[in-house]
Amino acid sequence: MTDPTKILVPFDGSANAERAVTHTIALAKSLQSYEIHLLNVQPSVGGGVSAFVGKGDIEDWHRDEGEKALANGKRLLDAAGLTYKTHIGVGNPGDVIAAYAKKFGCGQIVMGTRGHGATLGLLLGSVAQHVTSHVDVPVTLIK
Repeated sequence: MTDPTKILVPFDGSANAERAVTHTIALAKSLQSYEIHLLNVQPSVGGGVSAFVGKGDIEDWHRDEGEKALANGKRLLDAAGLTYKTHIGVGNPGDVIAAYAKKFGCGQIVMGTRGHGATLGLLLGSVAQHVTSHVDVPVTLIK
């Protein structure tokens, strides 16, 4: 079951993602209760890499890179005095975001978008479009 006060904020460190956090801060302050989940998704490393690098080293690398990416989002939330939980996922961003929304019962997703537009989005694929078509909760896109 989803809870509209549980908000998932995918965060890649971009300016649009920072605006999504700022929007989420205002939203959370308007709610009597809230639960913010700040998520960074790291790309999977190629199969050939795991032949030369241990699983623990790859996990450490994903965690380190994820923490670097989350730093500005955490700074904004800390400055606003809000509590939140951070997560680092690995894989296809759209799939990981949808899975985390379901896992934590998030009733909404607030995410930045690059704003390529429909034509370029069709050519390149779009994380935002993938998420909106794979979740059953409202998605707010911030440009």
